[in-house]
Amino acid sequence: MLTKTFAVIQKMAADDPLTEHQIRVLSGEAGQKLLSKAEVAEMLGVSVRQLFRLPLRPIRISARATRFRMADVLNFISKSTELYQ
Repeated sequence: MLTKTFAVIQKMAADDPLTEHQIRVLSGEAGQKLLSKAEVAEMLGVSVRQLFRLPLRPIRISARATRFRMADVLNFISKSTELYQ
């Protein structure tokens, strides 16, 4: 997924949190996509070091590679924006 797409999703979540239906739709095939630490950090607007302080469950691909599920990240964005409304 392109960085521009992440920015659009992040802006949409900031303006209007995702509904349960939207999460289910996005969590389908696209939700199973694995994202790198850098992609998720950019999507959330945090540094890679701060990323591991967030309640996101990383997936270990190998001893050095860590990824995050797109569905988990979208769910985190949705729940985080609900807290501030």
